[in-house]
Amino acid sequence: MRTFVARWTCCAVGTWVSRSFSSGRALRGAVGSADPGGNKKAGVAAGFRVRWLVRHAILRAKAAGKHCPARGGLIPSSRSRLGAGLEKDELERLAGRRLRLSFEEIVSHPRLPEARRAYIAAFCDLYEGDPFLVRLLLQAGRFLVFLSAAVLEAAQDPARRETWFTVSALKRQLSMHGHASDRQVDHLLARLCEVGFIEQNRAPADRRVRLLATTDKLRSHHAEWLATHFVPLAKLYPDHDYRPVLARNQAFNVTHCRVGLPFFPVSVRLMMTLPDTMLFFSHAAGPLIQNAVLKAAIDAGDPTAAIPYMDVADRFGVSRTHIRNLMNAAQAAGLVRIIGRGGRSIEITPRHWASYDRGLAVGMYLHDAVNLVAMRDWTEARRRSAAHLLTVD
Repeated sequence: MRTFVARWTCCAVGTWVSRSFSSGRALRGAVGSADPGGNKKAGVAAGFRVRWLVRHAILRAKAAGKHCPARGGLIPSSRSRLGAGLEKDELERLAGRRLRLSFEEIVSHPRLPEARRAYIAAFCDLYEGDPFLVRLLLQAGRFLVFLSAAVLEAAQDPARRETWFTVSALKRQLSMHGHASDRQVDHLLARLCEVGFIEQNRAPADRRVRLLATTDKLRSHHAEWLATHFVPLAKLYPDHDYRPVLARNQAFNVTHCRVGLPFFPVSVRLMMTLPDTMLFFSHAAGPLIQNAVLKAAIDAGDPTAAIPYMDVADRFGVSRTHIRNLMNAAQAAGLVRIIGRGGRSIEITPRHWASYDRGLAVGMYLHDAVNLVAMRDWTEARRRSAAHLLTVD
């Protein structure tokens, strides 16, 4: 997910900062509170690994272009512009058609602030009032397992052993995101199995193989998560058909996950162009904390208003020390200014708004490309199903 979350989450998935990081002691406290009874050493190792990726992303970004805080991070050089063009070609190859949206069109859309407001509200609503889900899924490693599980299960073909959703397949997928430690992945997987998001069973065709399977609990949350990331697209482009994903249609979501698997390498490369986004993703519950403080600024009606941020700890069940360390890292990166008595408030800098919009636009760009393929396949499957029913009748 180097270029998500995001050009994925992912998109979305998850936008990560850079220059200053919380201490190992603070990270241990955050991981410990996020995973009662879990393996703290594995969590700390995961954090260090993600931080290494962030530093690597910054070095690559500096090599590719000049730095400009007013424009959200980087002014692309001719080399980075060429890379962006190649990714467009790659996305069109994967989609099998021309893209209907360009990144430039999205990031310069006059209603992008409106789409940002809608996305931030939807994202906060998704996790508000559920500290357990916050702690479980917004630690970067577990979130990547969660996201990869939904995609790998949808893409498997029982007749093709190489596509089976196994522990080995999951580890190969996560290695793209820097989670190359087998032991670390085993720990993350065990935790998701423990809380009922993933199950393990023996393969009917080969009892030596352990197949993984997602549960209704995971699939339900993934449907909500995916719909949240299409809210800004629906806001900017109401004429595009995003109804199946926004309706949480499970059959469509399976199709979307299946066709999304080949897009993962592109998502990784694009995520690496977003060091400010990566900063928050590298901290436990970082994206939620970021969206919560941005929402507070939006609700205040002034993008530069002084925003108290310590209440986020109580709302989402993370430690105040962890949030303070994250804000210190964000200030060192030029994303916020810590102000007020005792440093209990922050101001959001123009650079933060600009870099957030860039990350959001990258995610929308990727999600729309995947949606084109998913809608094509889903529509064709429904047409074949209807024709089959007519033949039977």
